[in-house]
Amino acid sequence: MFTHLPADRARGAFHGAMIGHIFGTALTKHTVTLSALSDALTPDSIALPSFPLTPDVRFYQSFFAKRPTAPLSTEELLPLFLQAYDEGPEEIGGQTNAVLQRVKQGTSPHIAARQVWEEGGQQLAGSGGVKRALPALIFATQPNVMEEQTRRLCEFTHVDPRSVGAALFFVRFLRALLFERWTHPNHTTPLLISLAPTLEPALRVAHMLPPDTLSNSGYAVTAMQTSYRHFTQTDDFASCLLTTYAQGGDQGTLGLLAGAFAGAKYGQTQLPVAWTTAVPFSMTS
Repeated sequence: MFTHLPADRARGAFHGAMIGHIFGTALTKHTVTLSALSDALTPDSIALPSFPLTPDVRFYQSFFAKRPTAPLSTEELLPLFLQAYDEGPEEIGGQTNAVLQRVKQGTSPHIAARQVWEEGGQQLAGSGGVKRALPALIFATQPNVMEEQTRRLCEFTHVDPRSVGAALFFVRFLRALLFERWTHPNHTTPLLISLAPTLEPALRVAHMLPPDTLSNSGYAVTAMQTSYRHFTQTDDFASCLLTTYAQGGDQGTLGLLAGAFAGAKYGQTQLPVAWTTAVPFSMTS
């Protein structure tokens, strides 16, 4: 699956996202503490327990199991979506759950997503579709194909232009990291404009913002700003995630985004062994 990509960085992006989301979700549910995650990195520490998979990670696994060579259609994505996310509203975001309930009653995903968005006054711009876009990265050597799959994955539940724009930046920036088009720290406006025209103002100033001014919500634009800021201001995978988690709030979303960025930059071989042991890589490759 990753043979046409820089394999260590590609696997790092997916494994980093898995770790980021699973640990972040556990922190939100208070089944693990930030100090326990940090202490696990020290010599002779107590091993972390195993953690249950999250719906987003289950979706990634189902997507990879299809071994797609072309973008999956809405009809092909539907059973994967239902299998991964039909676990109860406490496991998924409110916007995704609202769409899920309509889909289960027979409404097509894109109609359901637009209905939920319009009934929310066209103000709902969460990150559920952004997180779901990650598998599109396997088409990174074909940018147009990658972006087509990204839109399809995001708009399955999130049609707001801000969510779609964040999803496109997510995979575009990951692609830049895979092929080393971005050198840390680089906050050049031209690159950000090319990757995310609508998000560029928020991302351009992200590295200058004090942590206590950053949002910790799952709103697509600020979630991307916060995770991008912590990625650009840290120098290794563990520091990136621990700093991101310290923001509190939607630690699962922020952890997934930051974990994917850091994993793509540093590669799977640079992820902490204590963490990869607790969350083993489980994608067909």
